[in-house]
Amino acid sequence: MKISYSPTHTSLMVGHRRQKYFLCVGLTVVVLVVLYYFYSGSSGRFGNLSVLSGNAGTNLPAGVSFLTTYDNSVKFDHEWLKKNCLQSFSQTEEIGNIGKLVDAWKNAPRRDCRELYKTFSDIYLVQDRSAPLVIPDTFAPKVLKWLGGKQELLKEAALQPITSVENLYSQESTVFNPLRAKRPGAGGGATEETKKFLAELIQSSAKECDFCNYKINTAKDPFESVESKYSLSVSNTFKVEKFHSLIIWRRHDPLKVNEEELLDSMETAQKWFLRAHQNDEEYTIPHIYWDILPRASASQVHPHLHVTLARDHYYARWAHFHMAAMKYAADHNGENYFSALNRIHSALGLSVQHGNASVLAYVTPAASYEIYLFSKTPCKDLFQLLYYSIAALRDDMELYAMSAGMVFPKLGPFTDESDLPTIIRLVYRGPAEARRADIDSLMLFGTVNVNVDPYVVIRSIKQSIAKRSA
Repeated sequence: MKISYSPTHTSLMVGHRRQKYFLCVGLTVVVLVVLYYFYSGSSGRFGNLSVLSGNAGTNLPAGVSFLTTYDNSVKFDHEWLKKNCLQSFSQTEEIGNIGKLVDAWKNAPRRDCRELYKTFSDIYLVQDRSAPLVIPDTFAPKVLKWLGGKQELLKEAALQPITSVENLYSQESTVFNPLRAKRPGAGGGATEETKKFLAELIQSSAKECDFCNYKINTAKDPFESVESKYSLSVSNTFKVEKFHSLIIWRRHDPLKVNEEELLDSMETAQKWFLRAHQNDEEYTIPHIYWDILPRASASQVHPHLHVTLARDHYYARWAHFHMAAMKYAADHNGENYFSALNRIHSALGLSVQHGNASVLAYVTPAASYEIYLFSKTPCKDLFQLLYYSIAALRDDMELYAMSAGMVFPKLGPFTDESDLPTIIRLVYRGPAEARRADIDSLMLFGTVNVNVDPYVVIRSIKQSIAKRSA
């Protein structure tokens, strides 16, 4: 039987083949583009966690049609501010003089100085006041002892200058009393007792360490774990979230984590986020929490990170910042709140830029030595800057117990202009061997008193960057 082929059928078959061909080519291009953006760019091996992002969402403040994304660049630094806006200011750079600095700044004749001052004053309120004190002769010897035997400090105690700084959007507030910072030991730092305590703690905890024996003493996620040269993921046994795991280092000593090991753990965490998100795409908000040593509430001495993936909204503390950012954007034609914070801290001399990331010695710290780190997306610059900051505290200043919290841009097919950028907070938790808690009723229910000058913090971080990034 002879079979004939219709030209019409032939053209249809060719058309189907062309469609399949173009579909395959299109899918290949999409995959290559995703892989390119994940593995290339300034992030290096740290891909943008929003690599799957598509069209922007619409969760913008009322009356705002567009919200700018975080911009790490700063136009005016502290040297520019001093040269052009603070000619009448001759005080030393310390937080106790910030009120005088602000007074000089607001009266600067230049327009760009006044515009930058408005950015500051729209967010921050600085107030100075004096606290008089009468010290009886019978009590003076004890106070003098508290002040390290320095008579000049005893005289200062009679009329103590107090500076308060309040963030009008986030409602954060911190009180500084320079005299409290001048007491011996007020800034922390390790004693020989501290070092001996830590050496014994680290050595003894290694004997029955669950994380050193993670293959038999840890739980697993329902999806494949992530393993790398220096770190790996295990599931947290007692969870606070559907996706809640741990990134543990292979090294037991938490005070020996180096730059390469820290970068490695951050990469492991990002891979875990993507795997958890692929397991349930409704969970989109990545977090990391890190406590170093029992003093900072670490349940195990062995270094580890808590990683969680949240659904629907940020956890409460981050949500508070998100609300502040939305209110600021609504009041300032969509301007990015975190970009403004970076510009302000840079002008005050309390910020350092490192590539695509910035570190701030926060002007309203929640605890001593608190720093903030910002970047638009997670990147190598950010995590290097985190390491330089940790090294400044841990290795240079011998401050060992620390806590950190991190939040990252949302995962998923849709980005949102109102999303938080990448934010890291790092604080010192007090002497490792101390029995006294590092938080009191004033901090819990009132305001924060911090004894460490942010200018001291930023100088240490600058020195660390110069020493370790060379």
